[in-house]
Amino acid sequence: MQKQYTDSHVDKDGNPIIDEEGGCVVQPKEGFVIKTKDQSGQKIFVNMTHHELVDPIEEKSIPAEDAAKYGASERGLRIPLSLGTAREDRDKKGDPVQVYDFIFNT
Repeated sequence: MQKQYTDSHVDKDGNPIIDEEGGCVVQPKEGFVIKTKDQSGQKIFVNMTHHELVDPIEEKSIPAEDAAKYGASERGLRIPLSLGTAREDRDKKGDPVQVYDFIFNT
């Protein structure tokens, strides 16, 4: 994974600086890679990483207006994640790949 994390994104204690909208730049912790291909045969790498600042998975009720609209009252899972933009890279052989970085809660 490309390192895009700089000192300007952390405070004096090394913690990510959270902006006025609640966002920040984090350096995720390594997880695992899913290697796949799209319909045209182009290689795709999906980096599954984690960081404690991403909200955890939680069970939630369907909002009242949706429950009324769809006649449903089930509970569902909310799975927060951060997804970086697709980027071009090369695999070990030097072949081009599309890379996606997902960050889930630790």
